Amino acid sequence: MWAIGGLREIGFKPNSDLLMVLSSQGRGVFDCIKDEKIARDHFDYYAEKWDSDLGIVEGIGILKNENIKCGGFEAPDILKKETEDHWIIEIKSEIRPNWQQKELKADVMYLQNRKTKESIEIAVFHYGIDRSYGFSDTGNSFVVGTASDITIWNRK
Repeated sequence: MWAIGGLREIGFKPNSDLLMVLSSQGRGVFDCIKDEKIARDHFDYYAEKWDSDLGIVEGIGILKNENIKCGGFEAPDILKKETEDHWIIEIKSEIRPNWQQKELKADVMYLQNRKTKESIEIAVFHYGIDRSYGFSDTGNSFVVGTASDITIWNRK
């Protein structure tokens, strides 16, 4: 899990596992296979680099001079919700204990394989899923972005 103050939008470079992250603190690029932050700027006002109508932002670092489609806050969530080998995301409403051990209604996220019927619990959200989640085009990475962090899973 990576703390991201004021996370706004996320998106993958097409056909890769490179994740572009926009926040109130600037832009970042993550290699989701290595679970590493590989580029960062602190330009918190990137509005001239962000097209909110199209959900496109100019990349930095290894993504410099590329336009990356992102979503989650201003722009719609654009991440893939299924892989070519049948993994999907399912969100169920369940009663779960919170940090105070009180039983509350929560959104529970599962990765499920339609073919093998395997199911893996990923996360519990007591206050809803407020940004973006999904797979890279390769299907090798899965991310969940909230207002304050991103969590990365991969097949490595």
